[in-house]
Parts: sequence; C-alpha cells; structure tokens
Amino acid sequence: EVLPRPDNYVTVEGTPLDQYGVPLPKIVYSFGENERKMVADIYDTLEMILREAKAEIYHLDRSRMDPPGSSIHEHGTCRMGSDPRRAALNQFCQMHDVKNLFVVDGSAFTTATEKNPTLTILALSWRATDYLADEAKKGNL
Repeated sequence: EVLPRPDNYVTVEGTPLDQYGVPLPKIVYSFGENERKMVADIYDTLEMILREAKAEIYHLDRSRMDPPGSSIHEHGTCRMGSDPRRAALNQFCQMHDVKNLFVVDGSAFTTATEKNPTLTILALSWRATDYLADEAKKGNL
C-alpha cells in the first residue's frame, strides 16, 4: 500500500483545458521510502519461496519498480464518511458539498486493499446508482 504523502496529489492548477474549457487533471505521484522497502521485502519473499521450491532463478532484478499506475490499482484521495469535515463523500459516493456529483470509482477507498478492488468498486457503484436514481425521482438532485 502506498502511504498518503503530501507530495503525491492531483491538481488542475496550470493545466491545459479540455474541449469544454474544463482544466485537465494532473497527477503528481512518485514512490517513497515505504514503497521501496515493500518492493525489497517482496523480492526477499519471492526469492525465499523460489529457493524453498528448489526453483532455478534465472534473473531477479531487484532494482526494478514498475512506473506508478502500470500494474496496480491506484485509488483513494476522495474519502467516504459521514462527517463532511473529514470526508468528501457520503456512504453513497455522493459529494457532501455537491449533491449532484457522485464519484463511482476507487477514489472512495481510504486505503488500498490487498486484493483486486474491482468487484468492490462495482458494488459501490451499483449502490450509488440505485441511490442516485431514487434521489432523482424524488427531485432531490
């Protein structure tokens, strides 16, 4: 899991505009010391498993770290919670401050999971769309 760090962030300040004049997001992200230590631990564990299995190790490049976003599910940055002062989204992935804005991706996760998050993201999205449809019918959006 990548720990939250202030030097990893998303901004629209100074970014180009899309065809509608909306600023495009810029993701500023890099690995920190924690991530480098985790990768080293992964390599140690992998090597131990391979040796115990008496596997032949052809090449193990311990310096290799895939670029951010290349093989994992980055998520977070838009916390879900009941207190608008501590969370951006309510339990239905609806923004506390913008009632007609729903965030239906992995952003609602407060931390990364140890498993593929796709089914949880789908479940949260389904719940959000059911709520959105009900609220729209009531005229609340």
